[in-house]
Amino acid sequence: DWVEEGEADPGQIGQNLKKIKSEYGFFTTFFVSDKSNNYYYYDGILKQINPNDDHDGWYYKFKDSNLQYDLDVDTDEASFNNLTIFINYRLEDSEGNFLGVVGIGVNIDDITTNLIDTEKRYGKRIYLIDENGIIQVNTDKIEIEQESILNQKGIMDVAAKLMVKQAEPVDESYVVEQGRILVSSRYIPEMGWFIIIEQKEKTAFAQARGNLILTIAVGFITTILIVFLSSITINRYQTRLELLASTDALTNTANRRE
Repeated sequence: DWVEEGEADPGQIGQNLKKIKSEYGFFTTFFVSDKSNNYYYYDGILKQINPNDDHDGWYYKFKDSNLQYDLDVDTDEASFNNLTIFINYRLEDSEGNFLGVVGIGVNIDDITTNLIDTEKRYGKRIYLIDENGIIQVNTDKIEIEQESILNQKGIMDVAAKLMVKQAEPVDESYVVEQGRILVSSRYIPEMGWFIIIEQKEKTAFAQARGNLILTIAVGFITTILIVFLSSITINRYQTRLELLASTDALTNTANRRE
């Protein structure tokens, strides 16, 4: 409604974007108007987009794609060019006419921190690639949108098998100088990306041995505990039976059998 009424008060859209940013904890929020070419963000108007500006190429590419939404990794001009994952959403009027793109941004640093913590906890490397094999999210930000698993030594041999769009995960392995690497992938249709998880075979086997030893130890302790409790229960019951068999119930003195 605000767009169709002529975008008269930029403060209105700014307040709306700021509220969304604050309420959901996003790194940035924005709206790009196809009518005025204004790039609105939570603090006002950032700039006017231009087809000759390489940094604005994402907008025209998304507009021509006719997709309802997509993900794009880029630098955020509104936040000192921090690397950001943008989720772009197509805005249309009631008749389906294109009005612009509204969206949010998630800071790569926040995701990277979570990935690092997860990798340390489980001893696995985790990253995300797009449908062309290009790395989109990784703990090493230098590789983001610069490296492809189709060109990386070792994994390139199984890359095509990993990039299969199916609900079930794909498990493969490849060999590098450090040894064999176990790798799994799973397609996330809502994102159009694959999540890749890698682990050294030695580490995986070590964890499996550790889990086996732990299972055996727990089983052994449990068995001893059950035997001990069973023994106590049986002995108590046996003592009670002996008492009933050798004692007069009325006087509690030894009976004739005793």
